[in-house]
Amino acid sequence: MARERMTKEERLAYFNRLVTPDTKLMDLFDEMTILCGDGIFIKEYESGQTVTWNEMHRWTDTVAKGLIAYGIEKGDHVLIWGKNSVEWVVCFLACLKIGAISVLGNTANKESETAYLLKNGDIKMILMDEGLSSVRYEEVMENLCPGCLDRIWNGSGEFPFLQYIISFDTENTDNRRISLADVEAAGTNITDKELAERAANVVASDIINIQYTSGTTGDPKGAMWDQRCLLYNLQGISTDVEMYRGDKLYTSIPIFHNFGLLGCIVFPIIYGITVVFSNKFKPEEFLRALYEERPAMTMGVTTMFLAMLSCPEFHAYDFSGYEMRIVLAGSLCPQRLLEALRNDFKTDKVIVLYGLTEAAASANTNMSDPLKQQLTSIGKASGGYTFRICDPVTRKPLPAGEEGEIAIKGIAVMRGYYKKPEETAKVLDEDGWFYTGDIACMDENGYVYISGRAKDMINRGGEKIYPKEVENFLLSHPAISDAQIVGVPSERYGEEVMAYIITKAGEVLTEEEVKEYVRAHMAVYKTPKYVRFIDSFPCTLSGKVQKYKLVERARKELGL
Repeated sequence: MARERMTKEERLAYFNRLVTPDTKLMDLFDEMTILCGDGIFIKEYESGQTVTWNEMHRWTDTVAKGLIAYGIEKGDHVLIWGKNSVEWVVCFLACLKIGAISVLGNTANKESETAYLLKNGDIKMILMDEGLSSVRYEEVMENLCPGCLDRIWNGSGEFPFLQYIISFDTENTDNRRISLADVEAAGTNITDKELAERAANVVASDIINIQYTSGTTGDPKGAMWDQRCLLYNLQGISTDVEMYRGDKLYTSIPIFHNFGLLGCIVFPIIYGITVVFSNKFKPEEFLRALYEERPAMTMGVTTMFLAMLSCPEFHAYDFSGYEMRIVLAGSLCPQRLLEALRNDFKTDKVIVLYGLTEAAASANTNMSDPLKQQLTSIGKASGGYTFRICDPVTRKPLPAGEEGEIAIKGIAVMRGYYKKPEETAKVLDEDGWFYTGDIACMDENGYVYISGRAKDMINRGGEKIYPKEVENFLLSHPAISDAQIVGVPSERYGEEVMAYIITKAGEVLTEEEVKEYVRAHMAVYKTPKYVRFIDSFPCTLSGKVQKYKLVERARKELGL
């Protein structure tokens, strides 16, 4: 595609002309649809299904009308629960158009996580696919709310907001359930004028998205985003990555994570990019897709690229002869991986992205950065963000070179945790600074170097696991008296989960029984890789468990 290349400064100017604090993503979608028309917007790699910009635009309006017909109002909470698919995307865009708040469900969630999300998230409607081989969503919902999948259902006292559960089925193959086809059919009674009025009532400062994370208290927290968060999270990375209308991006990153949401939906709408995605990661398939699709950009987490570089089929594919940009996020990236990516994928266009659910694309390296900084830092604060390093106790700013806690401020920071004002106040101060819990130092040029994990959080291949949540669940086992969860180093995933268990007097458990108990009720990635039984935990005089001593013990026991 012939086009005039732009400098970074010109790309930033383009972004700032396009995006203002009052800009709505759906207005940009309207404009880009006019420009791209019958060009491909999304392609599902596995099925080969494609959807053009025009088709997605019409489909979005149809589904949005259907949601209105089903009584979805501005501010209502709609859970979108499924793998990467064109149906997922259209449901998200339809919610965005009418001002419904999309709550993003992790595909691995089982009954424990789903029950909490339905209650805390005040979910009115669920839009979902069939689930995974290990988690069938209909079974999860039927166990939580017997009869809820039937067309006529009287509701649940336990989940008072929940009214509708809609399958992604667009062919209406199961008449016993309400499907997306039913929603589309219901929308025929809604006029274009009514849809336009609903869309006009949405403003950029409205909360439009809730993404759940977890906290050290053990309760998941819903980070609230408005449209400014969606758009300004990309001010930095989108100007550092040189992409143009019609360019192609390939990934299998889940779009229920903010990395996938921004990369596969928001970024393409701003720049007119074609997205090709897979609905699960398999190293050989990812490599084959890169070779066949020849994307201008790919994105993934550290563990994905480690797996690809270790894949026996890697050298069967020749990636020379074209420029591919690689964007990495999800966990700290080893220097040896960055060097391997540059050598084996034959590209010097590798960018490391730092972010959290509360402040997604908040820092990144730049291809024009000195090589040392590209390989050892997380780069500088991205557009839309300001960084400072603070004393973790006093929160006073520290000078360059001193180690402390990363604090982030900017228009793209989350607006707070849903229904958790006290938790919000702990991390978001009155001046708008968000305190991450990550320990780092910043040099005199603004490059940030992370030296520690965020408090006790475990980052297993990009999936954030907070020990207290798993610990609290383990305490529901009748044979367990107490439990502590720690993270231990892993070559493959960055970190793995390890459980220390104190059993009740007279009770006997095996390592496998503990694993199976977690695996059966929680997301699989939260299952401990290692389990050890212990008589007591190391504690302070006040009785607080000293987790760092458990980590030291774990490393010795595992020879790490």
